[in-house]
Amino acid sequence: MAAESKVTGQVVSVHGEDVFLELPGARHQGVIPIKQFETPPQPGAELEAVVVRFNSDQGLYELTRSTAAVEVGNWDEVAEGQVVEVTVTGANKG
Repeated sequence: MAAESKVTGQVVSVHGEDVFLELPGARHQGVIPIKQFETPPQPGAELEAVVVRFNSDQGLYELTRSTAAVEVGNWDEVAEGQVVEVTVTGANKG
């Protein structure tokens, strides 16, 4: 699966800070950070996600919810092409 591909997967488990999905095809799994959910999904639920990248060290696809709104605590986590909603709190003429 290529980066930015849309996939539909079934929730296998919720463990710690991660939600694990079984993806279609050759029995691949993906992971979505639980902070992208208002309430954790239940195992068996079907979710739509977008592939961020394949993590070969863990053998998992890193996923994001296509409609997820998350609070960014570290701007290093923001990826090129990601849509970011912000509130302007000041301006500078310089």
